[in-house]
Amino acid sequence: EVADPLAALASAYTGVDGYSTAREEKRRQRTEGVFLDGIQYGEVDAAAFASALQWVSPRIGEHFYDLGSGTGKAVLTAAVTHPFGRVTGIEILEPLHLLAKRALARLAPEALQAAAVRLVHGDALAHDWCISHGPIATAEGVQLTLRLPTR
Repeated sequence: EVADPLAALASAYTGVDGYSTAREEKRRQRTEGVFLDGIQYGEVDAAAFASALQWVSPRIGEHFYDLGSGTGKAVLTAAVTHPFGRVTGIEILEPLHLLAKRALARLAPEALQAAAVRLVHGDALAHDWCISHGPIATAEGVQLTLRLPTR
């Protein structure tokens, strides 16, 4: 365990620019005719999110899911601040997913309190994330619509 898990997290995200990456990916996909009007990018403030998680009082071993996890900041904040059984982020935009994987790889393993971290590239609406052991799930600013990205 590290003395300041949020400092370790900040270090893992040095040089990660989710806003520019999301903007560029949206521009690229629009050029290819992919519908992305329902997808908006935003990031959580790690300290504020850690406080919000503390308020929820997650139990040891619970599962945490972030739908539309972007660069994984909420997922990794949960992983370094609470002893979840598993934390999972599901992101549909591959470049953001790859940034999340990069941040996880840069995070000191001893900073993690969660038993397991999963970062999934895919559609959260097609993923079996709602399981029987009552996960804590977040979807900050995600607009869930029936009009999914199509070609």
